[in-house]
Amino acid sequence: MVDIIKICTYPDPILNQKAELIKNIDGDLQCLIDKMTETMYSAPGIGLAANQIGQLKQLIVYDINHEKERNPSVLINPEIVMAEGEILYEEACLSVIDYSAEVSRSSKIKPPA
Repeated sequence: MVDIIKICTYPDPILNQKAELIKNIDGDLQCLIDKMTETMYSAPGIGLAANQIGQLKQLIVYDINHEKERNPSVLINPEIVMAEGEILYEEACLSVIDYSAEVSRSSKIKPPA
């Protein structure tokens, strides 16, 4: 069983701090990814960034289809180099309790090659 980590909530100052690039992909990082994934599912949520659990690392776990089958994805040092279009979704955040809002996102993005 993987540990569940406490999620930082607003107005915790770590939520406004810049996350650092991940330089080493190793067993410790995989352990953090596993803990974040289980924390996200138990919350329940569809995404969780490392700063939401007090880790200033550029790391995100997410699973947009978790209701059908668990298939988590991981973003390490994510960067978007192109974005276009617009879609609107009603979204919530695990760090902002009992609040949701319509959020505008790009309909298409491109990561670095």
